[in-house]
Amino acid sequence: MTNNDFQQLLDQVDSVPASDIAARIESLLASHHDTLDHGQQVDLLYLEYLTRTSAGDAHVVDDLRRRHPSLETDIVRQIKVDTELSRWDDTSIAPQSIDSTESSSQQAGHYIGDYTVMEKIGEGAQAEVFRVVHPRLRCELALKVSKLQSEKAGRILDEGRLLVTVNDPGIARVIDAGIWDDRPFIVSELVRGTTLQKRVEQNSLTTQQLVQFVAEVSRTLGKLHDQGIVHCDIKPTNVLFDSQRQPKLIDFGMAVDHSTDGWDADSILRDSHAGGTLAYMAPELFVDSGESNGQSEDTSRSRGPANDVFSLGGLLYFALVGRHPYASKTSGEIIDAVASGDWDRQALHDSGAPLALQKACEQAMQLRPSERIESARRFADSLDGWLARTRRKNGRRIVLLAIPLIALLCVGWLVWPGQQSETHNAQPLLSLPSIEAVERFGHLDIKVWAEERPFELVNRVPVHSGEQIQVNAPLRANHHGELWLISSDGETNRLTEFEPRGESRWVHFPSDAEKGVPLVGPAGSEAVVWIESASPLSERDVQAMLGQPKSWPALGDATVFRLVDGQLRVEQDDRAFGQSSELESPDAVVQKHLRAVTKGLQSQGKHVEIVAFSHIAE
Repeated sequence: MTNNDFQQLLDQVDSVPASDIAARIESLLASHHDTLDHGQQVDLLYLEYLTRTSAGDAHVVDDLRRRHPSLETDIVRQIKVDTELSRWDDTSIAPQSIDSTESSSQQAGHYIGDYTVMEKIGEGAQAEVFRVVHPRLRCELALKVSKLQSEKAGRILDEGRLLVTVNDPGIARVIDAGIWDDRPFIVSELVRGTTLQKRVEQNSLTTQQLVQFVAEVSRTLGKLHDQGIVHCDIKPTNVLFDSQRQPKLIDFGMAVDHSTDGWDADSILRDSHAGGTLAYMAPELFVDSGESNGQSEDTSRSRGPANDVFSLGGLLYFALVGRHPYASKTSGEIIDAVASGDWDRQALHDSGAPLALQKACEQAMQLRPSERIESARRFADSLDGWLARTRRKNGRRIVLLAIPLIALLCVGWLVWPGQQSETHNAQPLLSLPSIEAVERFGHLDIKVWAEERPFELVNRVPVHSGEQIQVNAPLRANHHGELWLISSDGETNRLTEFEPRGESRWVHFPSDAEKGVPLVGPAGSEAVVWIESASPLSERDVQAMLGQPKSWPALGDATVFRLVDGQLRVEQDDRAFGQSSELESPDAVVQKHLRAVTKGLQSQGKHVEIVAFSHIAE
């Protein structure tokens, strides 16, 4: 069922009294069973819950569970989340404590200490991580709780004590610590985003961005080393990007103070090496590597800053090559290869990475610690130097746009079609589907160009100022096409239009399919509107329909959604809570307006497709 139709359905039952609401909801579920999706069914039952609880019905939850056991988990979750965030002081629903005999895999709505569990977001051999809500601050946090009830579990509290002394934007802040069911836990800032490994696998970052992020992680490590802290498990899955694209180093479960010469038995993953991840571990951490390195066993097994420097080299290697340094080795060969520092140098040389970056990898990943680059800070400096040189070279090709000409929805602006001579040459377009394969409306294609390379929009958001945009649309035979942009300040601008022809075809903005248009202007939300019809409306009529409300919030940094003739498809989601006074999420506000835009144009017989995404300024 489309969102507009479902909203009309909700309007029909909004004023139904509590005594009749259950019967009416069941009737709607039965009559629309084939058209309601899973989420819409849950929303209808949640409306029943609100209506009955407002009338003092204390048995509504049990009744909903009995009637719809298959939807129980989602219904209870919806109730708990809204209870925590919207009716915090309402005591009509008593907190449900977690029984100490339960499995450590807690369900949404339960409690660990005073924290309400929303969902599990991670798990390792020693601990689980949950997304939780703070009991008084009404904010979401990450809670890491040990699986163990023995004295060994105290390592989690050690991790908390270690991190609470660190104040750096590259590390998630520790908020609280405690004991629950004889298990220690720590509570820290919740980092929303994806890992470096995921970003590399998606091919969604340019070489410059990857190097910049590794440099930032290196600077953070340099500060940790200054305080005597060694991470001991640097790897792509332990680097997260938050909503502002700030890389954050996570999982200090194996971290030690630099003054510690040995290592804990708790952190040993194999008899032959100290704690860490094999593919990114320094050779000297292996028992046998002391002989091959010419060091004593005590020295070779000591964990210090040089170990992290080697892992940083492995991190850069992964960013450049796309796999870990020992990926060419068999499982039987890898342990000996790691112990002897025999990582795959040929793959690095064959990757096409700039020679300066290859050299940086080699300097950090030398077998002997004394022969490596001196520190994490020096490693960051070497990467910063390459970035500066590269930017100076690229600066000669950058066109500075001082006058905002067209706003790209709440965020940015594109150059007018008449000024396409100011656009940058890119590479030829990636092959688009044959026009015969896209006869059905709804295939608007947006590509982002950076460093002479195209990215699919969903793999590139948020789009940075200065990056180039290409818009490609399939225009059906005998139809007129228009491409519009909407800005947050209420401005609407038609970028270009296409006259009907007797055959279907791909059309492009800019018109030269080998060029892109730089995105400039303030940050926020972008919306590209494609209108296809047998005959065009006047420009004034379209502007009136596209006009947006004064309040136009920024979408989440990873958000991309598409509306095709009113049907919403979220292609990538970045869910986040706004300020406590907000009643609608930013995404909901934007979607609500764009649905209204679609409805107005559809009433004039037009097909409408809208793609909205986020944009950040440099």
